Amino acid sequence: MTPAALPDSGGELMAISKLVERILNTPDIEGLTITGGEPFAQAVALVKLIEQIRQTKDFGVIVYSGYTLKNLQHIATLQPEVAALLQLIDLLIDSPYIAALNDGGSLRGSSNQQIHLLTKRYATVINDYYGQPKRPVEIHLTKDDIMLVGVPGEETLKKWQNQFR
Repeated sequence: MTPAALPDSGGELMAISKLVERILNTPDIEGLTITGGEPFAQAVALVKLIEQIRQTKDFGVIVYSGYTLKNLQHIATLQPEVAALLQLIDLLIDSPYIAALNDGGSLRGSSNQQIHLLTKRYATVINDYYGQPKRPVEIHLTKDDIMLVGVPGEETLKKWQNQFR
């Protein structure tokens, strides 16, 4: 399946310019982490988003994709928007997330996923964090909500779910 074959439905739409403004007005962030659905199914919009952000600020870009890098490189020969998005990514974590292979390792969701450093921007992140036995998750409290951010290991996820039963 190629990104062009994926269904074009989803949640609420937001204008790219509005999203760029929101991102640039968020204090203390240096980059974007883009996860699924499948980011490459939205390659045109993501290229516009990243390019508009980088006109104002040098942001890093990390992308999680269900496709392998090899598959994406092949698709990029057929779809210029996929090639353009690949050129803007600093760190790619590829392959589908498989819950049964969730071993809690850092920077990836499951042990089948590979990490590809496409630029040198996050080289120290790879050296300092990849392969660590536990990955951190964050809890964000807002006025109306509590969010668990990240990909928790199985034990952490069970503890989180048990808090709200």
